[in-house]
Amino acid sequence: MPLPAGVETVTVSSGEPLTSPDGTLLEGFLIFTGPDLVTIGDDDLVLGGGVRVQLLGGEFSVELVATDATGMSPTGWTYEVRAELKNAPGWRRYISLPKATPGVVLADILVPDPVAGEYATLAPVDQFLAKAENLDDLPSASAARTNLGLGGAAVLDVGTTAGTVAAGDDARLSDARTPTAHADSHTDGGSDEITLTQDQITGLAAALAALLPLAGGTITGALTVEGYTTLAGGQFNSDFAAFGDMTLVGTGKRYRLRRSGDALDFEGSGVDMILSMWSAEDFTGTQRSYARLSADAQNTQWQGKFESVAALYGAAVHTLDPTNGVASLGGKNGLTALKLAGFKNSSGAPAAGTWEAGDIVLDSAGAWHLCTEAGTPGTWT
Repeated sequence: MPLPAGVETVTVSSGEPLTSPDGTLLEGFLIFTGPDLVTIGDDDLVLGGGVRVQLLGGEFSVELVATDATGMSPTGWTYEVRAELKNAPGWRRYISLPKATPGVVLADILVPDPVAGEYATLAPVDQFLAKAENLDDLPSASAARTNLGLGGAAVLDVGTTAGTVAAGDDARLSDARTPTAHADSHTDGGSDEITLTQDQITGLAAALAALLPLAGGTITGALTVEGYTTLAGGQFNSDFAAFGDMTLVGTGKRYRLRRSGDALDFEGSGVDMILSMWSAEDFTGTQRSYARLSADAQNTQWQGKFESVAALYGAAVHTLDPTNGVASLGGKNGLTALKLAGFKNSSGAPAAGTWEAGDIVLDSAGAWHLCTEAGTPGTWT
């Protein structure tokens, strides 16, 4: 069964045929063995054990799961490669198959057996470089020093005196102009002050142009501010829409325009609500208070004359005037309104006080009296 499509694999091949020292093609099998249990959770894959590959004419090719495949656990392990040969001694080596290289030749990746050791062929002793010669035993010491990129320092000893390469604690590495003092000289007013323009700092001018200045500035388009926002003064110069309740907050009191529910509510809390007008547009001049809505009881007070009209700015139809205590009611079909002046706790027409023509008084006997001529006390019928 093929491996799932998402699992990374590496193809291992023989390259040149495997042979004995005299060129005889090796016969037998190569066995590639990984951990006894490996999982790749993302692909729902469980695998383990070994793969047996036959040598045909000394050649082979096999596709194996990469040792660092994505999602693999554990990861970073090595395959054991064991040779079972018919015409030569067997051997055992180890290989790592990272997913970054999907195709490899066996001879390029074999890791020597840790027990058998690792072997290397050494150059003859007469080809070694002598430390004491300090590169002078090279055919071209000058070329070697140039290749090292060290210049004349390549032939100097490390020390703290003249003619040596400076050690880390060499006093020659410091002088009167320390790094701190040098940094201070670049600051504002320093001896070699550095001044940069916005254009000399990559991207700064464009970044600043996209920012809103702390003083002034214009925002075009929609602005979204999340969280509690405090504005220290300001004004709206065009239509303003609030898509939620609007609350004015003071110490111990609040006023709210509430649009939730079925109606539009103007609400107050904490103290009485007063409806008043000023004579000047900047809330100066004469203040006239018209209505008081009580916070601690459900009552309303109106100050001054109250007029009921058929249309705004029209003539008064009904009037309540607390300055003279008269309620003018009626006036249907062009009739004059009744001016109810009050109830008299005794019988008979009023005999004192100033009255206006048309004032009507009810006495204690149930009789109505009409003032036909203004005066003190006026003329009554």
